[in-house]
Amino acid sequence: MEGIYDNGNFGCIGRGKFTGRKHFPRHDMKHDDLVIVNDAHWTMAFCEGDRYSAYAFYLPKYLDFFSVSNQPLKVFITSPPWNPLKGGNHCKRRTNINLSWANQLGSSVATARSWHVFDAWSRLMPIYNTTCDPAHYICTKTRGKKVSLGGTGTIVVDALWEFLLNI
Repeated sequence: MEGIYDNGNFGCIGRGKFTGRKHFPRHDMKHDDLVIVNDAHWTMAFCEGDRYSAYAFYLPKYLDFFSVSNQPLKVFITSPPWNPLKGGNHCKRRTNINLSWANQLGSSVATARSWHVFDAWSRLMPIYNTTCDPAHYICTKTRGKKVSLGGTGTIVVDALWEFLLNI
């Protein structure tokens, strides 16, 4: 879902740009459902007026919206790094400084609200500058050729499954 903010507040724009969803969809979650969330990239990129205040204001509401009483399986995932050096990354508002700040705030807010925190940032930061495209894929070079390791999600999901088995 692109954006946890309301368009127009804190200088935020673009919510619903790709999916058409400008509000949180109603959910019918139960206490034994697994919930995994993160949305810092969108807020950092599209809240041009005051992205920090927007994230601090909307994140608690976002986490509360997806919380159900006595729900033990709620996971906040830190944002992965962004590679501004790769050609095609035109979003100069989305920076690793902004994302690092959002991860610190998000982890604190999530922990205070009894969410588990999975640190995707730490998993991906050592290889953030090896992307094949502007945002989503990590590569290695083998004999001068780029070999895709799959989406950054592949690395995160593999580690996340292990994390989930231990909570």
